[in-house]
Amino acid sequence: MQIKKIVISYEHSVNHPWLAPVCSERKECLPVNAGDKRRLKKYRDKIRTNEWTLNSNLKIQHLARKLGVPVRELSSLINRVSGSNFNDFINEIRIEQAKHLFMSSDMKIVDVLNTVGFNSQSVFYKHFIRIEGITPARYCRENQPLRSKD
Repeated sequence: MQIKKIVISYEHSVNHPWLAPVCSERKECLPVNAGDKRRLKKYRDKIRTNEWTLNSNLKIQHLARKLGVPVRELSSLINRVSGSNFNDFINEIRIEQAKHLFMSSDMKIVDVLNTVGFNSQSVFYKHFIRIEGITPARYCRENQPLRSKD
């Protein structure tokens, strides 16, 4: 069975959930199969477990070597399944880790951003707002569990 490549615009891809999540204008899009989704989930879980995103200088070459896959294959898988590039994919994992720290500790925002692998507060804020739609400070105010005042 051959998979035919489909050339579509971004506007058209939004209405077809069986296509890769993001197909930028004039780019070729392939359907994402369940095996690809499972592989990327497995890699994401391994990345989280080993805390490789804590390295602020993480490069795709280094990560591919750790995962035992070719760089091109990892990059293609991330692009097709997540609809984002390598840096955005890693930053999404870092934001998830930051949200966990906000909920499970009373660390300051600057300490959290450094802990999860960001070097810059402005970059952290930019990605946090892009992913969550609110600032880290507002996220903390709205989601931090009430602490007992013993």
